Amino acid sequence: MGTHYVHHGGVPRAQSYAYVVPKYQLGVFIITNQSGDATAGAMESALAHIFDTVESMEIAK
Repeated sequence: MGTHYVHHGGVPRAQSYAYVVPKYQLGVFIITNQSGDATAGAMESALAHIFDTVESMEIAK
Protein backbone atom coordinates (compact mmCIF):
# COMPACT_ATOMS: atom_id res chain seq x y z
CA MET A 1 0.00 0.00 0.00
CA GLY A 2 2.98 2.29 0.34
CA THR A 3 3.01 5.37 2.53
CA HIS A 4 0.06 5.62 4.88
CA TYR A 5 -0.79 7.42 8.09
CA VAL A 6 -2.63 5.91 11.02
CA HIS A 7 -3.85 7.35 14.29
CA HIS A 8 -5.84 5.61 17.01
CA GLY A 9 -7.09 7.28 20.14
CA GLY A 10 -9.88 7.38 22.60
CA VAL A 11 -11.39 8.50 25.83
CA PRO A 12 -13.35 6.44 28.34
CA ARG A 13 -16.25 4.72 26.50
CA ALA A 14 -15.18 5.93 23.00
CA GLN A 15 -12.43 5.23 20.48
CA SER A 16 -11.48 6.53 17.05
CA TYR A 17 -9.25 5.37 14.22
CA ALA A 18 -8.03 7.44 11.27
CA TYR A 19 -6.29 5.95 8.22
CA VAL A 20 -5.02 8.00 5.26
CA VAL A 21 -3.42 6.66 2.07
CA PRO A 22 -2.18 9.52 -0.13
CA LYS A 23 -1.53 7.18 -3.09
CA TYR A 24 -5.29 6.61 -3.43
CA GLN A 25 -6.31 10.07 -2.19
CA LEU A 26 -8.33 8.19 0.39
CA GLY A 27 -8.92 8.59 4.08
CA VAL A 28 -11.25 6.81 6.48
CA PHE A 29 -12.25 7.82 10.00
CA ILE A 30 -14.14 5.53 12.37
CA ILE A 31 -15.50 6.59 15.73
CA THR A 32 -17.35 4.34 18.12
CA ASN A 33 -19.02 4.62 21.48
CA GLN A 34 -17.54 1.23 22.39
CA SER A 35 -14.28 0.89 24.25
CA GLY A 36 -12.73 -2.39 25.27
CA ASP A 37 -9.66 -4.53 24.78
CA ALA A 38 -10.81 -5.74 21.34
CA THR A 39 -12.20 -2.45 19.98
CA ALA A 40 -9.02 -1.14 18.31
CA GLY A 41 -8.40 -4.51 16.64
CA ALA A 42 -11.98 -4.65 15.36
CA MET A 43 -11.70 -1.16 13.85
CA GLU A 44 -8.33 -2.00 12.28
CA SER A 45 -9.78 -5.21 10.78
CA ALA A 46 -12.68 -3.28 9.25
CA LEU A 47 -10.26 -0.79 7.70
CA ALA A 48 -7.95 -3.55 6.44
CA HIS A 49 -10.82 -5.02 4.43
CA ILE A 50 -11.63 -1.64 2.90
CA PHE A 51 -8.05 -0.92 1.90
CA ASP A 52 -7.45 -4.48 0.63
CA THR A 53 -10.42 -3.96 -1.69
CA VAL A 54 -9.09 -0.60 -2.90
CA GLU A 55 -5.65 -2.09 -3.50
CA SER A 56 -7.08 -5.03 -5.47
CA MET A 57 -8.99 -2.57 -7.67
CA GLU A 58 -5.70 -0.76 -8.38
CA ILE A 59 -3.98 -4.04 -9.37
CA ALA A 60 -6.88 -4.98 -11.68
CA LYS A 61 -6.41 -1.82 -13.80
